[in-house]
This record gives sequence, structure tokens and C-alpha cells, in this order.
Amino acid sequence: MNDLLPACSNLNGTAAVGPAGPRRITVGIVTYNAASVLEQALTSVLERKSPALELVVIDGASTDGTVAILERHGSHIDHWRSEPDAGIYDAMNKVLQVARGDWLLFLGADDELLALPERLLTLCTRADAVYYGNVRIRGSGRVSGGRFSRYRLMQENICHQAILYPRSVYKRKTYDTGCGLLADHRYNIELMGSDVPFMHLNETVSVFNDTGRSAARDLGFESIKLAVIRNSFGWPFYALKRLRSACVNLVKGRRVAT
Repeated sequence: MNDLLPACSNLNGTAAVGPAGPRRITVGIVTYNAASVLEQALTSVLERKSPALELVVIDGASTDGTVAILERHGSHIDHWRSEPDAGIYDAMNKVLQVARGDWLLFLGADDELLALPERLLTLCTRADAVYYGNVRIRGSGRVSGGRFSRYRLMQENICHQAILYPRSVYKRKTYDTGCGLLADHRYNIELMGSDVPFMHLNETVSVFNDTGRSAARDLGFESIKLAVIRNSFGWPFYALKRLRSACVNLVKGRRVAT
């Protein structure tokens, strides 16, 4: 484990100052046997390292050289550890525990940070709000994102590589580790359903690898998604989602039949 403060910072800017002192964003990276891509993700963050950015890396006891990479960059990582975990969201919950930033952004080991933390901090003005921007899709190069309503969120998730969760949220709410690969979708539906403000930023926050595990469809989550929508958004959205799903399945059935 390495729990050292960064030995240096760059000249990208100075940290925004709030009532309690300099504000900062925590970037959390969770990884497991991803040594072939982790270096690029780390570099994208460390190139933007400053007092406005805290970097936390949680590794699930990798055996592929990941630990050697973390040791090499250890003096510039605020906190890292390598130990067994119960999956992606268990590792993300570990980030929640140690993060100290005013906002928290997660990257996968195969993603890249694009935005400067100082720029994001000037835009994140409400300490109670979730801010989300856009991502650049690695495979196509197109920018994906835009504003999300409750209706849109129940159909698709906001890419978590573009979401900044405030400390008031991430220190009180953890991810459901029994919710498959899309626990972050449940997390966002429940937050929006509890009237936490979601504020869109017209900023491209990161490069998202759309071939990674987080891009996969998860049937385990699909089986409980309707209940999550009903409990968070209410019966009208639940009924609308069921109706929409029935119509989609009907159209798919007709296409297969022809």
C-alpha cells in the first residue's frame, strides 16, 4: 500500500478556493489485471496533477505487473492499494471510503481523463449537486452525452466516466455490490429519484473505452430494473417503462418472424 502525498504538481493552474480552503476533485481508478492499459490511464491523470486533483487507485490483487506500475508512480498517487476484492463495485466502494475530494470522478483502467480539474471546479458551484458532462468514445471518436431527464435515465445510464459526485453524496451512499455490472445505473436512478440535483456540463470529461466491461449489458440488473424505477421514480414511470419494453419486444418479435 502507498499512502503518500504527491511529490510534485504541474502548472495547469491553481486550485479553486472555497470557504474551507482549496477545493479538489478526486479521480478514482479501479483496476484488475489491466497492466496493458493502466499506464495510459494513469498518465492522462498525472499530466493534469495539481493541488486541485487527488488520485486514488484500488487494485484487486492483480498478478500481471499492475503493482509494479503503481509502485513506479507511487510518489505521485495520493493513495493506492492492491488487495483482493469482491468485484468492480466493491473496489469503487473502497474509493468512496478514502476519497477526500469535494467531488469524485471514476475512470476505468482503460479510460483517459481529458478535462482539467481546475476547469471542472469552476463549473461545479453547488455542493449538493451531481455534475455530469460528456465523453469521447474511443472506438468511434464521437462525443456522447447531453442532458438526462428521468425518462432518459430509465432507458440508459449516464457514463460514469463523466460524472462528478459531491462529497455530500458519495460519503453517505455506497454501490450495491449485488447489482451486477450496472450498479452505477441503480445508483444514479436512486439519486435522481431522491431529488438530488443533476446538472449537465457541456464539457468532454474523459475518453471512454466502449469495449470494456462497463459497456456490457447486465441481465442481472435488468431483472430488478423495473422495481428500482418504481421505487425511485414512481408508478407512472414504471408503467411507462413496462409499456415501452412491451412495444420494443413486439417490434423485435415481428422482425424475427419476417
